[in-house]
Amino acid sequence: MNLGKFVLFTAIGSGLWNAVLVGLGYGLAKAYPEMGVEELEGMVGRYSTEIGIVIVAVVVIAIVVFILKERKTKHNMKQQFGIIGYPLSSSSSRKKFNEKFEREGIDAVYDLFPLKHIEEFESLIRKHRFTGMNVTIPYKEQVIPYLSKLDETAEAIGAVNTIRFEYDANGGVETCGYNTDAIGFETSLKPLLKPWHKKALILGTGGASKAVAYILKKNGIEYRFVSRTPKEGRYTYEDLTEEIMAEYLLIVNCTPLGMYPPDAFPAIPYEAIGERHLLYDLIYNPEKTLFLEKGEARGAVIKNGLEMLHGQAVAAWKIWTGLDY
Repeated sequence: MNLGKFVLFTAIGSGLWNAVLVGLGYGLAKAYPEMGVEELEGMVGRYSTEIGIVIVAVVVIAIVVFILKERKTKHNMKQQFGIIGYPLSSSSSRKKFNEKFEREGIDAVYDLFPLKHIEEFESLIRKHRFTGMNVTIPYKEQVIPYLSKLDETAEAIGAVNTIRFEYDANGGVETCGYNTDAIGFETSLKPLLKPWHKKALILGTGGASKAVAYILKKNGIEYRFVSRTPKEGRYTYEDLTEEIMAEYLLIVNCTPLGMYPPDAFPAIPYEAIGERHLLYDLIYNPEKTLFLEKGEARGAVIKNGLEMLHGQAVAAWKIWTGLDY
């Protein structure tokens, strides 16, 4: 406790108790004027002990009532989870988590919170008492300045897709950012890797692409980003020749093309795709994007992001609750 508060409360408490003793002595002296000082002191001691016992009992009862009330309040408080991004029409997270809550009798709700601007994040968390939150396109990087801290993986990647909320006794909130995309991607990718998957093209440069790059580097796979904007160390889509495509046999789509608009696809030279290629699309809705369809038509192995979604959701749930999914 703060020293000033400690001194103040100690003075108040001892002052009140001394007032009780003085009051007892004064009252007993008036009620029994014939008593000597020693007898009065004995009676004050006896009554003060009894009063002390009553006070302690009242305090204990008050503490028990307060604890029970707090537990009941927390029990009755529906836990709030959600996802921010824009747009969110294709997200299946709400359905997935709400089915889990209903199935396991968990008093919680998971909602979609489409934010047109990341600046809306602060007002959102003031209106709701969140337990946990997911973050998707386009805010995995933009949300970082609004968080209290990052875990080591999220800091190394530079992108966040999971937030845990911790509240203090005064209602203050601390927000911690995590990246479970990396966990979900690695778990779903590794069974598909072949010895010839030594180099990868990452289509897109947003927050999800950073998690993909982190896992590729961790697993010893060389990678290059592909973007519409020329930049040193990256390819543009126009740069992709048949020779480059033959060298980079793992291609990961981290753009929203195929989800919105649904008839769009990354502009890579699909005629250069072959049977040794592995095409991975982080999109899971629709189940098979045009990117995957075109790769499959050329004999490539294809994988959508549904298993990655499940893996990151499992990891997020453990971060939020400390429990297995």
